[in-house]
Amino acid sequence: MFFNFIKIPTYIFFISLFQNQLLAQKIVWEQIQIPAEKTNSNGLESLIMWPDTKGKHPLTLITHGTPRNHEEIPKRTAMLFFAQAVEFARRGFGVAVVMRKGFGHSGGGLSRYLNDSCTSPPYLLRTKKASNDLKEAISYLSSMPQFDTSKTIVIGVSTGGLAILGLTAFPPEPKDAVVVAGVNFAGGSGSYSNGRICGLMN
Repeated sequence: MFFNFIKIPTYIFFISLFQNQLLAQKIVWEQIQIPAEKTNSNGLESLIMWPDTKGKHPLTLITHGTPRNHEEIPKRTAMLFFAQAVEFARRGFGVAVVMRKGFGHSGGGLSRYLNDSCTSPPYLLRTKKASNDLKEAISYLSSMPQFDTSKTIVIGVSTGGLAILGLTAFPPEPKDAVVVAGVNFAGGSGSYSNGRICGLMN
């Protein structure tokens, strides 16, 4: 397990709010690095969580957005979605919060995010890359005994929402997962200041 040490005090406080709930519900969690292509030994930083009960649990996969300031990308962490993961685990789901390539401690580098332009945004390419990251994660999670990926729910916000759209349009192989629902919170990509996004530049 590893943390972004810059933000440990925040996470300790945050997790402490849910400690009694975790104990009462017998919820298990850990941070792992999911193996993925072109991530060297880093893999994809992920928070996984599940009820401490027998059998497999339907998978809920959650993924993040992209900060406008690219210097913030390496500082992001799956722990930002700890509270949301707890709420799904309380309801019987297995949960994986997945940091896509280049974010947080995930391998893959920042280069894929630094050449975007509002004048010619590569939406399709960007979406396919992001959804491929998630498919790699789901494939790995399908091999873990606590997750039932035949009943997978996928959730994303901002660029994560766009990734979810890509995942539902280009779903995982049937042997890895069946996506039964996708939830997109403000999915999109490209913003150069508060309230100003690509395509709406007035």
